[in-house]
Amino acid sequence: MEETFPFSEAEKIELISYSGRYSWDRDRENFNVIVEDKKLVIDTSYIKERIVINEKLEKDLFKAIYIDDPPTESAACFDPRHSILFYNKNSEIIAYIEICFMCGNYETSKNFTHGLMNVGSFWMIFKDAGIKYFKE
Repeated sequence: MEETFPFSEAEKIELISYSGRYSWDRDRENFNVIVEDKKLVIDTSYIKERIVINEKLEKDLFKAIYIDDPPTESAACFDPRHSILFYNKNSEIIAYIEICFMCGNYETSKNFTHGLMNVGSFWMIFKDAGIKYFKE
């Protein structure tokens, strides 16, 4: 884990929840990008919860990304309401995963190398961290 990006460079990992982005973020030129120049570029007034995860949940997250078997089904709605943000020691966002639990799809920062990820495992990590918001 300590040798695998973004875990190797992350000082903290934050989970965020927000209203479905299709309802408030459609006018931006690049809807699929939520981080530019190492900063969150979505309207933070729509964020409902922010939680920095502990070491146990970091290990669970690593397992969900790199070890767990991915699900076999997903849909095509992609109205994301959750993100995982990886911060370096300068509090800059170095990588992210944005998730739509409704359809089981996700987007990641371009620098994030991974196989298929288990979105169902992400759900449990968000719940275990204390996130309560999952849909309108």
